[in-house]
Amino acid sequence: EFVQGRLDSVQTLVGVAWRGRPIAGIVGLVFHERAAGVAPSGAASDAAGCVLHGIVGGSVHLPRESAAPDRSQLVCAASKTVKEAILVKAHAIVGGEVVVAGGCGNKILRLLTGDADVTLFNLGTSLWDSCATQALLVANGGTLTNMIGLPIEHSNEVPTPNRLGVVATASTYEARSGKTHRQLCDTLSRELNEDLVTLIGGGLV
Repeated sequence: EFVQGRLDSVQTLVGVAWRGRPIAGIVGLVFHERAAGVAPSGAASDAAGCVLHGIVGGSVHLPRESAAPDRSQLVCAASKTVKEAILVKAHAIVGGEVVVAGGCGNKILRLLTGDADVTLFNLGTSLWDSCATQALLVANGGTLTNMIGLPIEHSNEVPTPNRLGVVATASTYEARSGKTHRQLCDTLSRELNEDLVTLIGGGLV
């Protein structure tokens, strides 16, 4: 992201998992202004940066105070460009207004600060993208699973790619969408079944 000039997507993710479940996370967004929380700096050398950290069962430290947004409509945090066909279909199923957020840490920040209610990670993510972000989201009352609603195993016993994608919902998602995280994943797995089968190269149980 740095070499390609996408400074708002540059991030450092440190996650701690216990028995396969993320329990603590630190996310550093080095080219973000601390005061604005989610806005990229105009000049990289002037960026204050921000760090999020939290522990499941404890608290989450955010870069700014976040007042409850005055809105009722659903908002989805998404990358500026969504290339994978299955994700294009998934975003259509999720619906809602779109706010652009590049990088997994940036997407989760939008959920934590109330600027968005749901996000889908790109299919190129791995366990190091979802470990820290899941810990922060769960500590803040949210949920993160793969697209069929199963927990993501964060251990050295499993392959690192998140082959079935990542769906993350904030604590505000149910009120704004009228459905639970589980119901969203049920819809995604039903509507995208053939795409998911192709994605993993086999059948789904």
